[in-house]
Amino acid sequence: MNDGDNERLDRIAAILALAHRGAIAEAKSEIRKDALNVAILDACSSGWAPAGKIWDEVAKGSKASRSTFKRRIAELVAEGALFRQGNPPAVTYRSSGLV
Repeated sequence: MNDGDNERLDRIAAILALAHRGAIAEAKSEIRKDALNVAILDACSSGWAPAGKIWDEVAKGSKASRSTFKRRIAELVAEGALFRQGNPPAVTYRSSGLV
């Protein structure tokens, strides 16, 4: 992809974010009401993070089970709050920046 393509994609993303800012703000508020969601998002906000590292950080301050953690990460990916890459056992996540 060249710089012109990247600029066009960035412009499209900016227009969509602006056009849907109300819905994005509402989704952000709803997602961030839950402490486990916030802990997961915070654990991978600085870049790609291995699932095990995120679990280690979240487990320190949460009483959530491992299965709840896995389900919640899957929900955050489905909602577009997290990006996922790789295959088990090397799955990593990072924040999409939307929430």
